[in-house]
Amino acid sequence: MSFDELDALQRLARAEVARVRTCIPGVVTAYDQSTQRADVRPAIRHAYRDADGSVSQEQHPIIPGCPVLFPASSSGGFSLAWPLSPGDEVLVLVAERSIDEWQAEGNTDTVPQDLRRFALSDAMVLPVSTRGAADTASGAIVVQGSDVRLGSSSASQAVALGPVVDTQLASLEAALAAWVPVPGDGGTALKTLLTSLIGTGWPAATGATKTKAE
Repeated sequence: MSFDELDALQRLARAEVARVRTCIPGVVTAYDQSTQRADVRPAIRHAYRDADGSVSQEQHPIIPGCPVLFPASSSGGFSLAWPLSPGDEVLVLVAERSIDEWQAEGNTDTVPQDLRRFALSDAMVLPVSTRGAADTASGAIVVQGSDVRLGSSSASQAVALGPVVDTQLASLEAALAAWVPVPGDGGTALKTLLTSLIGTGWPAATGATKTKAE
């Protein structure tokens, strides 16, 4: 094999490898919450070497209608989703094969009808934060150790448990319903009733031990 032939093969191989798209950071330009699909612009430009050896760069086109991969169980037992806004960061994942039939049929043994590979039309996106803002952003949901913190990682107020609050209010309501006002006692009867109620351990703690909010 001559040097020219080897050089041509190497150029061809490099050109084919350059067409293999895997993943790249991206930025949301539009988001449809009803379909959970986003239009995304890759955040890193495409760089390539021209025939004369110089390097050129160009911006990738916006990729429309990318499925957003939120944490979820396919059985329906768990899901977590949140709104995305223009400018939000995502990781663009490009499927090896066409995902058209997989999206339409939703089964685990899909036969692609199109033989395209690593096409941007088969991109999916994963919401991410690469700048250390995930646990401090306003409105964040943070899992920290055994705690779930609503608002930010600094949330410290225990969330009240509805059934426990209802029970405490029902106990107070029952006690007040049994109170018989005594004219001229200066509130002694009411004080006695409340003292008795407090003696039963009322009010019990109503805050969750593992969920904090702000």
